[in-house]
Amino acid sequence: MASELQDLVHTGKVPFSLTFVTYENGNIVGWCMALVTLTPIFVMVMFATLLVFGVLFGSKDTSSATAMFAAGQLLNEVFSVLLKEFITAYESLDWLSRRPSGSDKSDCGFPSSHSQSIFFFATYGAIFLFSQSQCSPLFPQLREVLCCALGILAVLVSTSRVYLEYHTTSQVLAGAIIGAAAALLWNRVINQVTNRSRSYRRRPGVSARAKWPLLSLT
Repeated sequence: MASELQDLVHTGKVPFSLTFVTYENGNIVGWCMALVTLTPIFVMVMFATLLVFGVLFGSKDTSSATAMFAAGQLLNEVFSVLLKEFITAYESLDWLSRRPSGSDKSDCGFPSSHSQSIFFFATYGAIFLFSQSQCSPLFPQLREVLCCALGILAVLVSTSRVYLEYHTTSQVLAGAIIGAAAALLWNRVINQVTNRSRSYRRRPGVSARAKWPLLSLT
C-alpha cells in the first residue's frame, strides 16, 4: 500500500481522503471496521436522497424536518473543518492534533470528524425520535430500539477510528462530545425559531403565506 501511495504522488494524483480507508490485509475485523467507519458518508447520501424524495413526493412538514436535520449535520461538518484549521494554525497545539504513529494520514486529527459527525447524527436522531408520540402502534418499543441502535452505531464508528489507527482515543472522545453538544445546540436553535414563527403566525393580520413549517423538537 505504501508503494502504491508513493506511485500516486509521483504521478501528481492523490487519493480522495474523505473515503480513503486502509486496513491490514486479511484482517476481517479491520475490513468490517473500514466499512463501519464510512457510515458518516452514507448518512450524507441518505440525507440527499431523503431531501430529493421529500421535495418531490413528501409533505412540507416532512421535507422541512429533513432539511433542518441535514442543515445541522452540514453545519456540524463545517465547524469540524474550521476547528481543525484553527488548531493547525498553532504549533503549540501539535500534541493535540498529532495522529497515532501507525496512521497513514498526517493532517490534523483533533477532533475526529467521523466521531463528531456520527454523534451529531445519533444525538439529534434520538431527540427526533423522542419528540414523536409513538413510532409504531404495532411495536411500541420501536423508538427505544432505534435510539439504542443509533448509540451502538455511534460507538462502533468511533471505535473504528481508533482501531484503524486514524485517531487517538482522546481525539475520538472530543469529537463525540462536540458532536453531541452541537446536536443539542442545533435542537435549541430550531426550537427557538419554531416557537417565534408560531407566535408570529398567531398574530392578527398575518396571512397564510407567512406560514412556514418547521419541526419543533421538544
